[in-house]
Amino acid sequence: MAVYEGEYTANGQRFLLRNARAEDAQKEIDFIERSALETEYGTWLPGEYARQYSVEDEAGYLEDTVGDDGCLYLFAFTPAGELVGICSVTFATRKTRVRHLGNIAVSVAKAYWSMGLGRHMMEVCMTWAKAHGVEVMELLTDSTNLRALRLYLALGFQIEGLLNKRWKNARGEYQDLYAMSKVL
Repeated sequence: MAVYEGEYTANGQRFLLRNARAEDAQKEIDFIERSALETEYGTWLPGEYARQYSVEDEAGYLEDTVGDDGCLYLFAFTPAGELVGICSVTFATRKTRVRHLGNIAVSVAKAYWSMGLGRHMMEVCMTWAKAHGVEVMELLTDSTNLRALRLYLALGFQIEGLLNKRWKNARGEYQDLYAMSKVL
């Protein structure tokens, strides 16, 4: 079972970090929708997530993540209870050939960029993953997302390859992705 609880402080702002819970479903949906408006680099377009997932669906998913030994779904909250960051790490617990590979993703609300919150959440997730036998961390990122690239490179990730035309932005234009990894 993936359970984590801790705090992080930056620029005088305190954050509670803990694993996602079923009762966070509406906050998660709202966060993903807000993120879709704040940046063009997320995987969801505005309105898309809320149309596809009900609060009940999301609550079930979040409940499943708590009971999944191969997943840490970490949320960051302000003292007022606002969800301002999500970081997840997953790995296949039942597939021997890929058991050593973890996938990580992070998103932080724009008002909290440049505070080290995303970096800290990724470090927590990677430490947790390593303690659970993950040896290599992987991620995909838009090749034009320089802010994310700086973070990932600073954390020791390396670009392994370019995936051409892997997704489309909100304007329907193709975007390339970088495949990146880090040995833990």
